Amino acid sequence: MPDATALPSDVPSVFLLPTADQRAAGGTHGSAVRGALRAMTHDDWTLEQDLSRDAAVQRWTFYPADLSADDARTRAALAVDRRRTGASARFVVLDDDGPAGTAGIAIPRGVPEVFYALLPRARGRGLASRAARTLSSWALRAGYPEVHLFTLEGNTASEAVAERAGFTRGETATVVRDGIKETTTCWVRR
Repeated sequence: MPDATALPSDVPSVFLLPTADQRAAGGTHGSAVRGALRAMTHDDWTLEQDLSRDAAVQRWTFYPADLSADDARTRAALAVDRRRTGASARFVVLDDDGPAGTAGIAIPRGVPEVFYALLPRARGRGLASRAARTLSSWALRAGYPEVHLFTLEGNTASEAVAERAGFTRGETATVVRDGIKETTTCWVRR
């Protein structure tokens, strides 16, 4: 099994996000892939700021709220540094209209976890499911026996993302976020 404390150094910097039909056909040859992941750069700070200002991202993720320009630049720089050290790999989710959100993978508790946040214009089109499936498939191919994805209780959209990405519902736990107790569900893909 790969290192349970850091990602391997060979995490790709770009992933295509094939649709279910393209996966079933055995690849993406002959058809355009409507989505990709590319490694975050320092220049992605405006996307960080945009996501931090979205009410749904604030409610359903652990994304910091209302980042200033300086804080957004710091967050983007941290993503670049954490990728270099193997602590995590964050990506910009791209669609035909440009940056649509972020997705990533990290190993905070010995098991890879995938996560994502999309801008409102990009939701409901399968990008989050395809990003979660792509990143978890990479981790499984890299030799990790399972991958986790966490959702907050009541976030039915992310529960649907997890199911479409091939995860199964696992255990629940109570966490404290901003002084409020919330229930999380751990979704597992093997």
